[in-house]
Amino acid sequence: MTNFFLVLLIAVFVLLTIFAYSRYTQMQDEDRIPTPQKRSAPSSDKKETATTKYCLLCGALLLPGQNIVSRIYGPLSDNTGQEQSCHVYGCPNCYKPQNKSPRKRKCPVCGKTIPTEGYLIAKIAMQSSGRRHVRVTGCTECYKKT
Repeated sequence: MTNFFLVLLIAVFVLLTIFAYSRYTQMQDEDRIPTPQKRSAPSSDKKETATTKYCLLCGALLLPGQNIVSRIYGPLSDNTGQEQSCHVYGCPNCYKPQNKSPRKRKCPVCGKTIPTEGYLIAKIAMQSSGRRHVRVTGCTECYKKT
């Protein structure tokens, strides 16, 4: 009977050693593989592609055909690096000037809540790839005179 327990104890020890070694090698392999960076924008159940767009104010996923309401002051130059002033009002989910929007709109610079009549103040420029680059400098709450 004691031989049976001794054989069982050795078998359990061997199995635990094999399990620990496999976990150790698995952790070593995971350390070598770079992990992808997570987005700060809200996640979606749909697969994200390079054309996935989010609202700058409320963070809502923009569906195909939805655009952010904005106004560019002056003609947008094709010259790379030349910036124009821009006001960003929001997406169809959060910018509804006639009635109050149910979504919270926050400034990415100061973190304050932006009222319905408020907007983001930004600079927009063309990149060499032909895409527009928007640099948010603040909101109407940031620039309020106190």
